[in-house]
Amino acid sequence: MSEELKEKLITEIELADWNMLRPHHEKSVVFIISEKLDLANVGAVMALNDAEKVKQWLDDGSLKRPS
Repeated sequence: MSEELKEKLITEIELADWNMLRPHHEKSVVFIISEKLDLANVGAVMALNDAEKVKQWLDDGSLKRPS
């Protein structure tokens, strides 16, 4: 994984209210991540299109879509 990408994402993490998330939720691109995962790491994996890792997280429940 690109440490540079992860470091960049760390600087971009901020709190978001529902109004900011709503349009993304409507496009089904919002995920809830387990506390055991690192948010910047998940972002980097998704940005790099590592479908195998994302599938693993979805399968084990570490990553899920809100209901």
